[in-house]
Amino acid sequence: MAWSWNLRMVMMLRDIAWECINVVVGNGKQTSLGYDDWHDVSPSIKVFPPAIIQLFSSTNEAKLSSIIRNGEWAWPKGRMLRAEALAMVQASPSYFLPKPDIKDVFIWKIDPSSIFSVKSALKKLSTYPPNVSWYKGVWGKHYVLEHSFILMLTCRRRLATTNMLLSWGMEIDASCPLCKSANETLSHLFFCYPFSTMV
Repeated sequence: MAWSWNLRMVMMLRDIAWECINVVVGNGKQTSLGYDDWHDVSPSIKVFPPAIIQLFSSTNEAKLSSIIRNGEWAWPKGRMLRAEALAMVQASPSYFLPKPDIKDVFIWKIDPSSIFSVKSALKKLSTYPPNVSWYKGVWGKHYVLEHSFILMLTCRRRLATTNMLLSWGMEIDASCPLCKSANETLSHLFFCYPFSTMV
């Protein structure tokens, strides 16, 4: 089956998103023993090798409910309990008990409300560079968008002047279409053009 580009991108980001989800343990029926973040040392599969997870349950895909009996943790005992697994058991405080009468609750850790929002996910997944020094001079609430856009292109030296178009291989007249007295460059338009010098 060929996956779409969008689905492939989502699959690449799932590990990042998974780190943002925490589980408040209830009955353990919705929570993965190995893959969900339900314990201080979990997701267990990232901390312990699969053999340790299999000490707790028969498969890596087992639910957390497989190690809950009568509202208590049913940790493996005796010689089966290797040092790595013992660390998980000992890291469990006495008050950390399952609640068999309620469902597991999945919490979105990166938002103060603990509720998923596209905005908080976008903030987590996106890496926006810091604002440049000229940001407030270009963008503002009451600014004309078209003017701001052209000014931004100018500040970034991306405004398509004739000398830039010539460098891209276009065959055009290089002279300034406004005055015809010099080549059209950013410095000519903003500092040498007669109207610009008057302003």
